[in-house]
Amino acid sequence: MQNEAADDIYIIVSGEVEMIDYESNQREIVVGSLQAGDMFGEVAAICSTPQAFTFRTKTLAQLLRLKTSNLIEAMKIRQEDNIVMVNNFLLHEAASRGHEECVVVLLNHGCNVLLQDVNGNTALWDAITSKHYKIFQLLYNYATISDPHVAGDLLTTATERNEIEVIKDMLQCGLNPDSKNIHGLRALQVSLATNHLEVAKLLIAHGAKTSDLNGHTFSSIFTAGDLCVLHNKVQKINPGYKEVNLVNRQNDQFCARINLYKGHPIISNTFDRNATGRLIKLPSSFEELKRIAGQKFEVNADNITIVNEEGAEIDSIQVIRDNDKLYVLENEIS
Repeated sequence: MQNEAADDIYIIVSGEVEMIDYESNQREIVVGSLQAGDMFGEVAAICSTPQAFTFRTKTLAQLLRLKTSNLIEAMKIRQEDNIVMVNNFLLHEAASRGHEECVVVLLNHGCNVLLQDVNGNTALWDAITSKHYKIFQLLYNYATISDPHVAGDLLTTATERNEIEVIKDMLQCGLNPDSKNIHGLRALQVSLATNHLEVAKLLIAHGAKTSDLNGHTFSSIFTAGDLCVLHNKVQKINPGYKEVNLVNRQNDQFCARINLYKGHPIISNTFDRNATGRLIKLPSSFEELKRIAGQKFEVNADNITIVNEEGAEIDSIQVIRDNDKLYVLENEIS
């Protein structure tokens, strides 16, 4: 309202708003109108002065409201460049709330997509973490015009923060998992350096190159069961993917291999150390592993226990790694 303090700033997303002045006799005079993309209340908010006009919707309108207190707090951080801060603040708000029309208007007014807020986040980050994918694509396409490292910066930042769901969304939006950030690092390298192995698995499953694993091996990243599943994921996501160092391959077959022995590895009277083991491909289930072990050693698969080299019982295929040695024990029947 005219002559009142401004509590909020408004951006017109759609519709039309009238600017109204009142004469001394309280007669209304429409002095102008604002369209989609315009804003009002910002002068009174920034300058702490009463509103010069009353603003009233002329048609059905959609408005984006921003609290003045939040805006002032943002401006205090960068007093040397308040205009840039205002635009940056508005872009972050619009991106995180899903106001696509407002984002378009702010981009047309020259907002910098890559400016960061106090938490180090860009409007791109706000959009993707809020799951406004269309706005994310819009901002991403705009940002890549001037910065070739946008995808790499986003993926490595998400990797450092171990934001797996955010990385999944970025990859679904088409970001290349091998994109390099401004420092020349790829997300897979960062995931291994920070020991975020679940992120590493996700990136590799989406086709990230594995030529440099920073001293890691696939056995240290994946369980053997994971490796067998991974091949199917990689081929489904990227049928043309040919990473020859992914795991040991024979005739282009992809699967982990393990060695089976009969007897307990620690109790000497149950295990012949000179006996030849059985090299097999790791099956997809623990039940299938027991069935194969029963066939190899001619024992009842329902009456065996499988242990590792330390004698610890194995009860899941997920804990078995490539080249593990496993031992088959016949249970005593009471």
